[in-house]
Amino acid sequence: GAATENGTWMVGGGHMGSWFDDQVRYVGFVGRAHLNLDYYVNDRPFAYSMDSLALIQRLTTRIGDSDFFVGGRYTILGNDLDGELLDQLPDERSKLRTGGLGASIAYDTLDNLLTPTAGVQLTYVGMAYAPAFGGEQEYQKYEGRNRVQIPLHQRLGLGLRLDGQYAAGDVPFWHQPAVDMRG
Repeated sequence: GAATENGTWMVGGGHMGSWFDDQVRYVGFVGRAHLNLDYYVNDRPFAYSMDSLALIQRLTTRIGDSDFFVGGRYTILGNDLDGELLDQLPDERSKLRTGGLGASIAYDTLDNLLTPTAGVQLTYVGMAYAPAFGGEQEYQKYEGRNRVQIPLHQRLGLGLRLDGQYAAGDVPFWHQPAVDMRG
């Protein structure tokens, strides 16, 4: 669980692990959150709150003895929105469930999952969100995450990262491509 000074809170649980000598990797999460946020329209912030319930599942498998992984993903989010932002975005729904099914391919030679000092990680994901997957809107989202960790000295390293996102279709404002500063 977590909470912030502005009334945002979240609770949840999950598992991230690798099995069979890192031949299979899994990430699973279920949680509930109340988020108090600002969304900027023409450089002006508009407050809104989002009550969310989330289920996230990711499973990847190594291709032979290589450093390549392929896998599938499933995400379902139930969101209730409130606040002044909805007046600025009249086409947005105050209650919306999104369900997405997708695939990923990755190349990963990082030497450590949480604090790598050497290696490369290239991950590309395509997700389709639709009623067939438990959602209420149809759209697609594509992401590429590229990380390079270069050791320069025993206590000094260089980390480089280049990410990109693209979305098409009836994308909710909160799921549009955005700058991701975490990780």
